[in-house]
Amino acid sequence: IYDLGTAWKSFTGLPFVFAAWVANKVLPEDFIRQFNRANQLGIEHLDEIIAAYHFPKYDLNTYYRKNIRYHIDEEKKKGLELFLNYIKNGL
Repeated sequence: IYDLGTAWKSFTGLPFVFAAWVANKVLPEDFIRQFNRANQLGIEHLDEIIAAYHFPKYDLNTYYRKNIRYHIDEEKKKGLELFLNYIKNGL
């Protein structure tokens, strides 16, 4: 078993981005605003979401509050760009 995030950090010194919402075209500002608001509402209601779903194999509170980072900072952007460059160049 390997921890991809730890391996990537050791290899590059950068954080690994496991998922991101992306588009292959410019999106309307109204869509972006509504999308961001929907995500924010989900984050604001984590307690209700966690209570609604029983997942005995893993603590959803830990998953949503400690395992997931919801903001992409400059270091994460650098890590993502490097990963995409490796894919693009077949490395």
